[in-house]
Amino acid sequence: MVDIDEINKLEWENSANWTSPGFYFSKKDKRWIVPKRSPYLGWTFNIGNVKGAWAMILTFLVPVLIMLGVLIFAGIKTGH
Repeated sequence: MVDIDEINKLEWENSANWTSPGFYFSKKDKRWIVPKRSPYLGWTFNIGNVKGAWAMILTFLVPVLIMLGVLIFAGIKTGH
């Protein structure tokens, strides 16, 4: 019987689960964040996992919302 750690390892090693810009998608891998293919490049989200997909969305969405908030606030302060 294959345990979850072995499944995660096999999925991570499967090049079909990786896209060219370095995105990782595996519904079988239960981790939501995984090391990148090159260990020196850090970590990436498993967008096949709901937590990983939300983390990736929020990583891009939160800074945009902050910038919009600053721009709106700045516009209110200057009267524009």
